[in-house]
Amino acid sequence: MAGGLDIRYHKPIRPGDWLTATRTLTDIYEKAGRSGPLIFYEVMMEVRDDDGELVVSEKTTRILR
Repeated sequence: MAGGLDIRYHKPIRPGDWLTATRTLTDIYEKAGRSGPLIFYEVMMEVRDDDGELVVSEKTTRILR
C-alpha cells in the first residue's frame, strides 16, 4: 500500500529532451501495527537530462503487511 510520495521538479523538461531515470532502494524498516508488523521501504528516483543535470527527484514510501 502507498505510504507517501514526494516529487520535486528542479528544472523544466521540454519535448525532445533525453532523460535517464535511476531508482535506488534507500531504506527498509519495520514498525508495529495494530494487526501485526508493517514493513516500510523507501525508493529514491532521480531523473537527469543529457547533461547529467537533475530535473526531477521522487521519494516513494511503500508499506507491506
